[in-house]
This record gives sequence, C-alpha cells and structure tokens, in this order.
Amino acid sequence: MSTNISIPINRKRFPSILIIGLLLTTSLIYNVSYSIPTQLSMDDLLVWSLKIALLVTLVFYTSISLVSYLKVVFDKTAILKLTDTAMIDNSSIFSCGEIVWEDIAGVTMKKGIHMHYLIVKLKNPEKYLPKGNFLKKYFIQNRIKKLGTPVILSETHLKCNIDVLREIILEHTLK
Repeated sequence: MSTNISIPINRKRFPSILIIGLLLTTSLIYNVSYSIPTQLSMDDLLVWSLKIALLVTLVFYTSISLVSYLKVVFDKTAILKLTDTAMIDNSSIFSCGEIVWEDIAGVTMKKGIHMHYLIVKLKNPEKYLPKGNFLKKYFIQNRIKKLGTPVILSETHLKCNIDVLREIILEHTLK
C-alpha cells in the first residue's frame, strides 16, 4: 500500500505575532521620533541609542513574521507531505524540506500556551542545515540548540489532528 498524504497549512489562522510586531514597531517609531535628544548628554544619548537598537530588532522580527504570513497566504506549495520514503515539510519559511524516514529518531509532543507542538527528533539534525541562506541557517541552528531538532510542527499551523499526525509519523519510522 502506497502512502501519499498531503496536509495543508492553516491559511485562516490569525497573524497575531505580525499584528503585535506592527503595533510595537509603530509605537516605538512614534516614541523614538519624539525623543531625539536636543542636547548631547550621555544619558539621553544612551537611552535614544537603546531605543534605536530595540527598533531595529523589532523591525527585523516583524519583517520575518510578515514574510512567514505571506507564505501562509500565497504559497500553494506550503504543505506537509508524507510519502512512503520521506516526510516533506514545506509548511514554513524555516522548513527543512525532505526528511527521509530513516533519519527520524523519534517524535515527542510539547504543550505551549493554547498550542501543541510535534517535535520530530532527527538522528543527525545538522544534515538538514541549508547551504546558502544565512538567515534560514541561523534560525534552524537556533532550533537545534534549543530543542535538539529543526523540525517543529505546530497544531495551529497545520490543518490536521496533531495526535493522528504523530501516530502516522511513528508508524513510518518503525517500518
């Protein structure tokens, strides 16, 4: 029996991180623009410099959130596909692509605030680091440091029951 399951991403989920990032960025831009130091006192200059650094960081993460949301809405290939030979993850901008079943060491569930995550442990996670894209490589390396794997599937991100998905992945890794 051949396995070919395509799990679409949830295109209707609310972009809360993007909205929060935009609100914080707007309020910080307003705050920075009205707090430009008129005198060169070190305290004022230091506070203003910290606000600018915070603004740059906030704009960076909000931009990533925007690109991620645009992928969710417009990318028709954004799916999780399970075949006889591999799991193909194209569900986010930081997905690893094709992961052969033999490379999967296990699957665990993690509960967050109002969300469940499926953490797919790999035997050699560094094998799935991207070659050229510095930004994608940085975020995937960060996932590996924090969770030991680059493959994290969110219940709200996919249109499926995460418990059923866990069972399907476990079934394929035991073959």
